[in-house]
Amino acid sequence: MRKFDIGVKEIALLITSISFFSSIFQIVFGMIASRLESLKRGLFVSMLLTVGSMALVGFSRNIVVLLLLFLMAYFGNSAFHPIGAVMREEAVLILCRSSWLQEHWEQHLDQFL
Repeated sequence: MRKFDIGVKEIALLITSISFFSSIFQIVFGMIASRLESLKRGLFVSMLLTVGSMALVGFSRNIVVLLLLFLMAYFGNSAFHPIGAVMREEAVLILCRSSWLQEHWEQHLDQFL
């Protein structure tokens, strides 16, 4: 805080506003993720954006650069979560179609009913 000459209130406002926009962008990226052809590429790019910008945070010299780096990190983070959810959904569908899983599920289903 001393390095950038800002107070606790300004930092709290900054974090809150960035988190809010990240939440809004998750909705947008959720719609985009369901249409992506290469989920792995999207996941890689979003993780690279998040990790790369967070790695550069320590080198920022002023508050504007720090803000931009945090925005990029949260932007990548908001893209990462919907892509991961779509990938999980596809993995579950693959498992549900698996004959091995269906065979074992039917054997143990009676125990729960």
